[in-house]
Amino acid sequence: MSVRMLLYKYCGPDGVAILRERSIWLTDPAGYGDPFERESDAVVLSLSARRDSVPMWWQYAAGHTGLVIGFDPMKGILTGEFQHEYRLAPVVYTLTLADARHGQSLLTKSDDWEHEDEWRIIDTSLRGCAEAIDPPRRVHWRCAIEPASVREVIIGCRALPAMRAEIATVLEHADFRHVSLFRAVADERAFCLNLREET
Repeated sequence: MSVRMLLYKYCGPDGVAILRERSIWLTDPAGYGDPFERESDAVVLSLSARRDSVPMWWQYAAGHTGLVIGFDPMKGILTGEFQHEYRLAPVVYTLTLADARHGQSLLTKSDDWEHEDEWRIIDTSLRGCAEAIDPPRRVHWRCAIEPASVREVIIGCRALPAMRAEIATVLEHADFRHVSLFRAVADERAFCLNLREET
């Protein structure tokens, strides 16, 4: 029996809106602030194959106060009214810019980032058929998500009770009754997080 692979989006507390509004932001790679990201006509959604990375919980989930959403890529993560196509692929980590494969710059990063185990959705047409949600900067575009693709939600170990309650309320909706809810807990003996399923 094959094991289903999930891909995870680390979010601050405002990431609850992804579930509540059933939509997510895609970003112009140049908007990441990384001087090695190339300008592109595409927009990107960064995900990770890891759900328990302590540095990523700190950096991308507001110091463990946010959440992580686990998506099943086989269910089709992005959907909506626009006829857009996207590609999902793992990021390749390398030592030098010379190692970057031609035409693959959006999927190539320094090996300093290898701990993130990043996968990217690259959408080459969303910018042309949707309005940016942050004019005049034009860095973020909103796209609907497929609720069936959401399989897990993990609440940070420092999340406030109000956020936990809001997540629980959103997951009561029929669209999300299949979703497993976990809470991250700091291990007492090792520098790691344990995930406990909430019932």
